[in-house]
Amino acid sequence: MLVVLTLALVVFALWMSLDDLATASAWAGVLGLFLTVVGIIVTLADSLGTVGSALPAPDQLADDLARTVQNSWREEAVARGLRRAGVLPLAWAATRRAVSDAPHNIAGQPPGSPLVLRLRLDGRLSGALDAGAGALARAYRQVPSGRLVVLGEPGAGKTVLALLLALGLLDARGPGEPVPVLLAPSGWDPVSEPLDDWIVRTVAALYYRGQREVPQLLLAQGLLLPIVDGLDEISEVARRSAVKAIDHAVGQDRPVVVTCRSAEYEDVITAGSPPPAAELHTLRRAPVVEVARIPAEAAIAYLSDVYWPPGTDWSSVYAHLRTVSDSPVATALATPLMISLARVVYERLGGDPSELLNQSAFRSRHAVEDHLLGQLVRAAYAPDRLPSGSPVAPTRHAPDTVDALRWLTFLARHLHRWRERDFAWWLLPGRAFSTWTVPALGLAVAVPVMTVVTAWLLWAGFPDTTNLPGVPGPVTIGAFVGAGTGVVVTITWYAGAARRPGRLAFTLRGSQSRLRRGLSYGLMVTGLPGVTGVVAAAIGISVGDGWSYASTRRYCAVVAVGAMLSLTVSSGFAVQSWLDAAPVRSAHADPVALLREDRRAALVGALAAGVITALLAFPTVIAGLVMSYLADAALTGWSGEPSVSQLISYALDIVPGSRPAELTVATIAGLVGSAVALLTCLPRPWPRFALTTLILAVRGQLPWRPMRFLADARVREILRQSGGRFSSAMPACKNGWLSSRTCPARPEGHAMPRSRWPWLPYWRWQSPC
Repeated sequence: MLVVLTLALVVFALWMSLDDLATASAWAGVLGLFLTVVGIIVTLADSLGTVGSALPAPDQLADDLARTVQNSWREEAVARGLRRAGVLPLAWAATRRAVSDAPHNIAGQPPGSPLVLRLRLDGRLSGALDAGAGALARAYRQVPSGRLVVLGEPGAGKTVLALLLALGLLDARGPGEPVPVLLAPSGWDPVSEPLDDWIVRTVAALYYRGQREVPQLLLAQGLLLPIVDGLDEISEVARRSAVKAIDHAVGQDRPVVVTCRSAEYEDVITAGSPPPAAELHTLRRAPVVEVARIPAEAAIAYLSDVYWPPGTDWSSVYAHLRTVSDSPVATALATPLMISLARVVYERLGGDPSELLNQSAFRSRHAVEDHLLGQLVRAAYAPDRLPSGSPVAPTRHAPDTVDALRWLTFLARHLHRWRERDFAWWLLPGRAFSTWTVPALGLAVAVPVMTVVTAWLLWAGFPDTTNLPGVPGPVTIGAFVGAGTGVVVTITWYAGAARRPGRLAFTLRGSQSRLRRGLSYGLMVTGLPGVTGVVAAAIGISVGDGWSYASTRRYCAVVAVGAMLSLTVSSGFAVQSWLDAAPVRSAHADPVALLREDRRAALVGALAAGVITALLAFPTVIAGLVMSYLADAALTGWSGEPSVSQLISYALDIVPGSRPAELTVATIAGLVGSAVALLTCLPRPWPRFALTTLILAVRGQLPWRPMRFLADARVREILRQSGGRFSSAMPACKNGWLSSRTCPARPEGHAMPRSRWPWLPYWRWQSPC
């Protein structure tokens, strides 16, 4: 950059030496003013780039993250009912499967040691949550390597154990110690992404609005303890690579906790062959425990502590559970998930539980589970009942079962199509529609803009300055503005596809990078339509009256004004970007709070950008015109007359013979400011999500208030919440919704029907699937 400026100054000095003294003096004054402004800008940018650039100490960042994680999972434990009285007990013991490392490696002793220290890995959780979490954390701290693998059947309570372990470690954590973070690996591809990169990306998404600087620092300092919950959620072909990637990344000293389904983990370790034929690749130095089945007496005690509706008698089921341990109903009611589900279904819907003993209808464990899962939505949205048994009138906003099942089915199909477990609301706008829908949105915005601009120019008496034969000037300008707006809206929508929710922040730290990012984004958004307009204007002059002195002057004026407006619009984007600072402190990611914060940031940022642009719009237009006049006068031998003040006065008279100048100026400023406010707001997740859900609600695929529906589903224990996302409280429920008869499944690869007119999906009603 310095070389370019030096060469430019040399060329400028040579050019002035060849010109007359008056012209050289005038241009030297202009150059001096320019360099003064540049110097001020550089000094300000340098100061903004150095203010508050240092992060707090890693120990302070770790303590801050620990508080956030602790509060988040305490709230989730309450939402999952783990603090209620009468919680099912969980027990675990060292697994008998051949999936563990050698005992001397687990104990941290050299091979061939005469006396190998064996760890006591048996444990049981019952009673108060805090006491159980503390006992689990103390047992974990006895493992020398800090590594642990927890296995169990589907619904056995692996995630609950992982959650309690995290809470127990956080309660006993001292200042500067590692922070346990619960991570779901469903979005991790171990073949293409290293473990450390995935940890940083996931922690950043959960607690830092996607900013990786702080998680990267914490991981490098050894202040993160990853708890990988659900290794079986990774695709089958990549699970073995996942174990190898974890083993390679943690080395010899880094702690890690992994949970997985028993059969899937055994298949990964043994590669599908029974030992000793298989070449075992275990997780080094990690003991493996397995969650035990719930004993029949514990299940009976849990179910007996319920006031069942009239006619709901469990006595025959209790007798069967005491005498038969391998029947379909006995194996199904051996996990906390199915026992809790049976309680919810028959407590809210009533009925005769002895129907589960009919082995002609329920021939396997899976048949019993499918029956209970199929009744979950009906049970969750069944009306509450008074002690007398009479139903309570539903609240005003409570959905009925049919609508709730249809909406949940749509979300389940959406997640299945994108192979994801959790629903992130900010990703829905980029995935809900076909590729051609976005240009249709740009066209839908361009037509009204063209109509309004053309009507206003005709009403204001704007003169015909385009000189196109047979086409009035206001129509040409309106068409140009409308087309440019449509193009910019389309570009802006695509540019915001991967943007995460933000929050309003007023901080000087990182100001230079934020301003630079917003300025470059604004130049990109305005550059394409600007260059297109310049080329179109040149073609129009060539087709019209041709290039004369007057047309060349007008063309140069248009180019100068356009360049200045581009900088003004980019300044608005820079202001909006400055208000969206990267967080240094962690924050609990609640989906509804994320939406609320992004809405606030979008509206305030759009207002600030629009107001600043509106205030600068007319002065920049005048500055562009004056610059073009000065350039024209200098190239034709400017003698100093007229003066700059006279040129400004001439530029102010830009619309001769029109309505009052104040109205014209206010209208131009308002239009430009409104356009910038729209363009700065549109890339953000909130307006995109609002527009998308509006269209989906018209179709019947989502409710009019989707976030309220999802939050209510969490209260009803259908959904769970983690890191700003919603997920099914019972993963098997998603498969049940996918196969729901209310929405027949489409053939694979045809999740969204194609249409000869791709913009119609916006307007026509389709099947709610």
